[in-house]
Amino acid sequence: MSETHRVPNFQSDIHYSNLVPVEGGSFIIGEDYITIPHNVDLPSFYIGKNAVTFAEYDAFCIATEHMQAFDCYWGRDKRPVILVEWLECLSYCNWLSQQHGLIPSYDIQNSIVQWDISANGYRLPTEAEWEYAARGGIQTHGFQYSGSNDIMKVAWCSVAQTYDVCKKEANELGLYDMNGNVWEWCWNKWVGKDRFDRNERDNGDNNIDILRNDVFITKGGAWRNNHSRMHVAMRMGSSGAGNDIGFRLARNADY
Repeated sequence: MSETHRVPNFQSDIHYSNLVPVEGGSFIIGEDYITIPHNVDLPSFYIGKNAVTFAEYDAFCIATEHMQAFDCYWGRDKRPVILVEWLECLSYCNWLSQQHGLIPSYDIQNSIVQWDISANGYRLPTEAEWEYAARGGIQTHGFQYSGSNDIMKVAWCSVAQTYDVCKKEANELGLYDMNGNVWEWCWNKWVGKDRFDRNERDNGDNNIDILRNDVFITKGGAWRNNHSRMHVAMRMGSSGAGNDIGFRLARNADY
C-alpha cells in the first residue's frame, strides 16, 4: 500500500470519536447514473459516521449565539440537523475545529470562501469523497444503495419526517444514513446534472465566490424521496436550506 493511501490509527484520539477512516483509492464517480462518468483518485480521509445531529449543532448555536435551526416539531437531539445553509455548515466546521485545537479549514470573508486544503480541521466532504465513501471505498460490494441493494435496510425514505441517526444498517465502512433521512451538503458547486466541476480534494479550485442563488451539491436522498432518488451516484443541487437537507463532517488524513 502506498504512503498516500495509508490510513492512520486514531482510536485514542478524541477528535476522531465520530469519524470513520476511509482508505484512499480510485473509483468511477457517477457510474450507472450520469452520462459522463470519470475516474477519480482520492487520498485517504475521514468522514462522519453519521450526519451532524441537532444536539451537536445546538451546542455550536448556544456557544456562538447563533440562531438555532428549526426542527419542524419533529424533535431534536439525535435527529440530523436540518434547515442549515451551506455557509452555516462551514461556520460550524470552523467552530468545531477551534474547540479541538485544530486548524480551521475555511477562511470566510464576505462573499469569498477559501478552503485551506492543508488544514487538519473539520470540513464538508467533496462530492467525490462523499460518493466514494457511500460506495464503501475499497471495501465496496457494488451495491446500488449505500450498504445494500434493499433500500429499506439502509435508508429512511418515502416517510413523513426525519428519524434519529444510526437506526438503519451501516454500509461497508460503518457509515450510517448515506442514503435517506436527509440530503447532505458537499463542498462542490453545482455545474449541471451531467458534469462535475472536478474540484476534488487533491487537485481543485479551493476558492469559491458566494453569489446570490448559488447552487451547491447535495447527495444521498432524503426522507421525502422514494428509492429512485437513492442511487449512490445521485446528485441534486440546492441554493438554500431545506427541511430535507443536512450535512456530515470530513477531515484530511494526517500522518
